Amino acid sequence: MYSRSVLFFTRNAWAFGTIHNALIKRLWEHGIYSHILDWNLNYSSIEIEYLRQKFEYWYTNPPQVPVLMQTFGIPKERIITVAHADDDIHKAVMAAGPEMFDGLKAYGAVHESLVSSSQQFGLTRVPDVVLNGIDFDFFYSPIGNSVKIAGYAGALFHNRPDGVDCKRKELIPRVLDGLPLEFKDHNFMHHLCMASFYKTIDALLLPSSYEACGLPMMEAAAAGRLVLCSAGVGYFDGNFGVNCRLPENEWVKDARAALLAHQDPIIYKETCERSQQYARDHFDWSNRIEPWVKLIE
Repeated sequence: MYSRSVLFFTRNAWAFGTIHNALIKRLWEHGIYSHILDWNLNYSSIEIEYLRQKFEYWYTNPPQVPVLMQTFGIPKERIITVAHADDDIHKAVMAAGPEMFDGLKAYGAVHESLVSSSQQFGLTRVPDVVLNGIDFDFFYSPIGNSVKIAGYAGALFHNRPDGVDCKRKELIPRVLDGLPLEFKDHNFMHHLCMASFYKTIDALLLPSSYEACGLPMMEAAAAGRLVLCSAGVGYFDGNFGVNCRLPENEWVKDARAALLAHQDPIIYKETCERSQQYARDHFDWSNRIEPWVKLIE
């Protein structure tokens, strides 16, 4: 018997698809009946009424809260919202004001930095920190031999509230220039294909200056691939993979040196084994689910 029910009103694709499909399965194990309602589809008034009757709580990210209230008629006290980046908070405040967050059933954020972002954008409500996880077993694969193919699995760009693109994908050609490596991009394939995509690369480059989470580096670490990122970007703390200094020129220099060094099979295997174990111990949903359960209950 389920103690609670929650409908996830979210994009059932790409990062949100990966996160929430894995999350709802873990919630079932904790007595919380949950499903995804794709916000890219249209729903009739009778469908909305039936869904309102069946699900106790509704979850979405902050910019979509007004949609749930105005289009779906969901009262504030039945809405749970979680910010996955600082622009989630910024967009919601610009559309509905900081008072929109008051009176909601729950307000969470996937990174500690979003607590200060909430204050910066005028919120009086402090979010509960709920870290994203991954299904480690789904992304696990045997470790390769060395670096021959470098890959990228993030967005083309993402402008933060200050208008600056934080993805910095343009650094990748500078990193690979003249190196004896191939490059492979994910090309926004279906999120269920990503586990197999990581098997086709040996290293993942994540040159972002900001991430609240950094899902690709979590997944690639679980897949036993070399991860290049900067400490403090998302959940990357420098205790696995290769920590590249954040300034652009230094990032390029450090990434080039790391890719060359990890053409040595011994070095490559040691780094990837450490990363894979770190992903198992820290990123799997089994280690992340409890705060989410508390947020909903």
